[in-house]
Formats: sequence, structure tokens, C-alpha cells
Amino acid sequence: MFRNLSYWACVCQITVAPDTGKIAVEKYTIAVDPGIVINPMQLKRNIEGGAVMGISHALFEEVLFDESGITQDDWISYPIPTMSDIPEIKVVLLNNPKVGTYGGGSEAANALAAPAIAAALHDATGKILRRLPLKPAYAQAMLKV
Repeated sequence: MFRNLSYWACVCQITVAPDTGKIAVEKYTIAVDPGIVINPMQLKRNIEGGAVMGISHALFEEVLFDESGITQDDWISYPIPTMSDIPEIKVVLLNNPKVGTYGGGSEAANALAAPAIAAALHDATGKILRRLPLKPAYAQAMLKV
């Protein structure tokens, strides 16, 4: 992906339980070439946070609503990952001063999880799931088709 003058890439290793539809991300590698990197540790931390947020969007987060509007009115019932859901995350920073620019970091990391997880799921099962989040009931139903 190219965003804010930075090039991004992401791959992940997942497990899929066909009997329950549960998808778990085991390993997650994300790389960015933002040009000049000023503070690599801070950029790494921001990317890790973005990766976790993207995984959360891909597998858990869903606002419930009906014809009258949003039916979920608290944060207690809003699904997010727990620490046991967070995979091993590897961040690869490519410091490329020859580019001569400072690209954006961190927030773009959110956008890479869903396509990386969906690609890994397709690689593992041959199935293409087209709706997020990839909740167990949806995945289980699609794996039976």
C-alpha cells in the first residue's frame, strides 16, 4: 500500500478452526518504508498499536444496529481483542534517507490487517470471505459452502 508518502506491506500466519469458524492470528509481520525515520522506536510502537487496532477491526469490532438505529449503547458489550488474541508482531522499518522525504507512519498500519488476514484465510481454505469482521459464525458458515 502507498499512503502518506510511505510504502507498506503486511503478511500474517493464521489458524482457522473449521468446526467453530474461529480465526486466530498467530504471527503478524508489517513493513514500512517512510523515507527518513527520525525516531525508530516510537514509530515501531505506533505501528504495533495500529496493527492491533487493524486486527481488532478485522476479527472483532462490530457496531450492532436495527431499523431504529444503533442498539449498542455501551463499551462493555463492544467486542475488542484481549491480550490472548494479540499475535507475535514483527515490525520492519526501512530507513531510506536517499528519498529525502518524511512519510507518514502508524495510522496506515490499521488498514493492512484485514486484507492480510483475508489473504491468509484464502490461502488456508480456498474461500473468499467478503464481510468484516470475520466473526466465527460467519467464517464457519462460509467454510461449509
